[in-house]
Amino acid sequence: MRLSPASVKLSGSPALLALALPLAAALAFSDETLDKVPKSEGYCSRILRVQGTRREGYTEFSLRVEGDPDFYKPGTSYRVTLSAAPPSYFRGFTLIALKENREGDKEEDHAGTFQIIDEEETQFMSNCPVAVTESTPRRRTRIQVFWIAPPAGTGCVILKASIVQKRIIYFQDEGSLTKKVCEQDSTFDGVTDRPILDCCACGTAKYRLTFYGNWSEKTHPKDYPRRANHWSAIIGGSHSKNYVLWEYGGYASEGVKQVAELGSPVKMEEEIRQQSDEVLTVIKAKAQWPAWQPLNVRAAPSAEFSVDRTRHLMSFLTMMGPSPDWNVGLSAEDLCTKECGWVQKVVQDLIPWDAGTDSGVTYESPNKPTIPQEKIRPLTSLDHPQSPFYDPEGGSITQVARVVIERIARKGEQCNIVPDNVDDIVADLAPEEKDEGKVSPFVAGGNIHWELKINYLLGKQFANMF
Repeated sequence: MRLSPASVKLSGSPALLALALPLAAALAFSDETLDKVPKSEGYCSRILRVQGTRREGYTEFSLRVEGDPDFYKPGTSYRVTLSAAPPSYFRGFTLIALKENREGDKEEDHAGTFQIIDEEETQFMSNCPVAVTESTPRRRTRIQVFWIAPPAGTGCVILKASIVQKRIIYFQDEGSLTKKVCEQDSTFDGVTDRPILDCCACGTAKYRLTFYGNWSEKTHPKDYPRRANHWSAIIGGSHSKNYVLWEYGGYASEGVKQVAELGSPVKMEEEIRQQSDEVLTVIKAKAQWPAWQPLNVRAAPSAEFSVDRTRHLMSFLTMMGPSPDWNVGLSAEDLCTKECGWVQKVVQDLIPWDAGTDSGVTYESPNKPTIPQEKIRPLTSLDHPQSPFYDPEGGSITQVARVVIERIARKGEQCNIVPDNVDDIVADLAPEEKDEGKVSPFVAGGNIHWELKINYLLGKQFANMF
């Protein structure tokens, strides 16, 4: 079989060779010809070995991960952009993600998964389904895909791209077509990452938070509480960097404590509303009983909220019940990008954290106040042999929930440096959905009896009257 693309000479690992396959095909507009050589037997190694020119070190092409992170959070979705600076363009490309120091000739060498955004622009390679390539070879200046980060324990990942422009294939092991991101430590070194830069985005953006509880007897069988498992009402807000709802390495406020131990969002909402200058939207969603249920039975809890240049962070929490003081949530998630735009989507798998107010070690441990109060920290698999998450080998805790934050609208003049491919600008943002009824303090409880909960809360009310 004879083909007529321009050619390059490639050598090296099968992963690098795999990058060349769609690119050589994309060069079919050339008058030159080449022979297809026999394919190798390695994973993703059906390639065309061709002769010609190879150029490296050029910066008119770039591979970027949204926000330019040095670290990734396992299970999180990141937008990846491959672009050419005008007047340059490219006709074909290939994009792969490899574990560090891996050759790519085995399936397990690849890390994370790509998600197609525009099927007219991108597709998965038919003979290498972990790689993304162009749908049709034509002139283009930019493509985008989502990359879902791999599970905890994967380590550093190298995102690599190759580009075809005219008769030249650009491929770089280092430089603007390669991006290295490493796994973020699950303990966050004991503290929550704080935003460093002020937000430069313009206008406002509206988001929808959807909470998927994955904590079930199937996923976490040890001592699973069959009768009373649930997630408490979600409470949180979009806020500025001057306000902290909760953070790793910090101490739980009274509001956080009541969510963590009682499942009551009342005090937490009161604390949030007291920060009216720092908070744009109070985020609220109903409790989920039981903790896991098929989506065709009941829709996942969700809430809408807005952000602006000053209040561009969002935080929330919900109690895992029954439990001593265990919760999941996000702290100061930044929805503003370094390119002065608004993040399109966040997908985050969640593991439980300890509020530091109760020393129980099992789901239904009796109350045991922690004195003095300890700092908020993620639970680990080595905390206590009786813990439902205990693993003598110290493995990662299986995620118990997933939160998806999707941008649904933008308002006002936008000033993002990198063009946004989603047309969601509206004349006015509709108000956030109203609460579906007042959230009761008893909607979701912790690990004490209902009577004690009622007495506790009533006691607090009476105490405030005198």
